[in-house]
Amino acid sequence: DPRNYRRLLARILDLSRRNASGERDNLAGVSHLLWPEYALSSAMARRLRRRGRLGALLRPGKYLLAGTPRRVRSAHGFSGGRSFGRRLYNSLVLFDEHGRAMPFYDKQKLVPIGEAAPLSGFWRAMGFRPRGLTGPFWPGRAHGSRVKLPGLPLASARICYEIIFPRFDADPGQPRPQWILNPAFDGWLGDTAGPRQHLQHARVRAIEEGTPVIRPAYNGVSAVIDPYGRVLKRLEFGVAGVIDAYIPAALPAPFYARHGWLLTPLLTLLLLALRWSGKHDAPKCRKSQEIRAR
Repeated sequence: DPRNYRRLLARILDLSRRNASGERDNLAGVSHLLWPEYALSSAMARRLRRRGRLGALLRPGKYLLAGTPRRVRSAHGFSGGRSFGRRLYNSLVLFDEHGRAMPFYDKQKLVPIGEAAPLSGFWRAMGFRPRGLTGPFWPGRAHGSRVKLPGLPLASARICYEIIFPRFDADPGQPRPQWILNPAFDGWLGDTAGPRQHLQHARVRAIEEGTPVIRPAYNGVSAVIDPYGRVLKRLEFGVAGVIDAYIPAALPAPFYARHGWLLTPLLTLLLLALRWSGKHDAPKCRKSQEIRAR
């Protein structure tokens, strides 16, 4: 609701100036400030930059990473002609102390119906403009999710439900990310099992990849997860607050991260072997039970 933009922006700026104990420290000792997916609307982002609010929050060498919708002017063809329009992306944007916005990742896997209509390419070809519940988002270019942020190790950016997909960065020819950034918005799931299940997916990805997960979640469960899947710090659903943390170190690439595609056939063969051996043992079990019954 545009009427709430000013209040929401003031609230998140106030939280950002406080540490985990609620004391106002103005980001002392903090190099990067991470806000969730949809933390800023397009209008809120413009207001933040125009009024110099970032200069009062960020000092040189400090950065803000925030989720915000991003409109991009683009040329695309239809009906044999060519038209200039704007595409809307669900993006992560990096802000510096001067208010400069540097887009560094656009969400690739959009939530069906929620963010994009199924078969959207077909509907566009037919001359319709499909849209989801939150807007007619376009998927980002499928070039992987590795991002290099100033002063931080190589990361894998996965916005919200992209964390449920395994092997998202499965490209042996590329450097391995050392952590996963998973900003999320779980507000439309409500106080149900959904936000908790979303957190469990993030824990599984940490274990599979041997990399920590940093998860700022709007109306969800925010957490810092180590590469063993252990939740080191968390903010529960419905709790507004701050997490101060270092990024845990990644482990050497585990078996799944190196050979994930081999795991399914190996487990299938193992289950078949157990099933086969169980059939041969069944008569002995029945006989022993009969003896004990007597």
